[in-house]
Amino acid sequence: MARKNRSFLVPSILGLGGVAGMVVSAQASYLTESFDSSTPIPPTSTNWSDQGLAFEQFNPSLGTLESVSLTLVGNVATQLTVKNDSSDPSASGTVSETFNLLVQDAGNYMGMDPVHLDDNFNPQLVYGTNAQNYGPLAIGSTYTAPRKTQNGITSTTVYNPSAYQADGETLIDWTDLQAEFTGSGNITMTALAYAPSSVSSSDSNQDVSQVTTASLTGTVVYTYDPVPEPATMSLVLIGGSIAALRRRRRLMQA
Repeated sequence: MARKNRSFLVPSILGLGGVAGMVVSAQASYLTESFDSSTPIPPTSTNWSDQGLAFEQFNPSLGTLESVSLTLVGNVATQLTVKNDSSDPSASGTVSETFNLLVQDAGNYMGMDPVHLDDNFNPQLVYGTNAQNYGPLAIGSTYTAPRKTQNGITSTTVYNPSAYQADGETLIDWTDLQAEFTGSGNITMTALAYAPSSVSSSDSNQDVSQVTTASLTGTVVYTYDPVPEPATMSLVLIGGSIAALRRRRRLMQA
């Protein structure tokens, strides 16, 4: 369901006393229209790169698209496991995970890099003597760390003709991006999530695994210069006709 926030075109007619004329003016404000993704991605085990995030396109009959604001909201949950496959009961180490969740439009017009979610989500599992998570890991034993979650990871990016100007270089192609977001259907962007894990250990015979799920949704906001309302155009035409008629009468009376 689209959330619409529209201002109104307010025409004004000003008659100037003692002057045979009429001025018709219409002050237009930019309007906005927003759409939530019609294909939110539910919690899904990583890694995945075949998910699509779809949004309704901007209807060009409403006016001229001036900017696109894209807000992405993601959630992630992970659980790390380590098994001591060595013959050393005092083996110690750190298991780390790096989480990545990103979106890219089909034409790659959104910039030099995809839209990354700045999540700062880097869970770790530290084990061994005097370790903060888990003490000595007996030979052949397994330790699974508590599940770690982070919800509401948010990233908002605004695209317009002047966005991403750096050192005189335009990092987005607004014309192509504008066309991509405009139409009567949907724009579907590719969403990717991957969470590689690694271990730094005193013994190389450590088996590490992780279970990670991620979800993603978003909202697009279109800011546009609206097409004048029919009533406004009628007032402009009427005002122009009256002014022309009065000028004609003055010429005939001269």
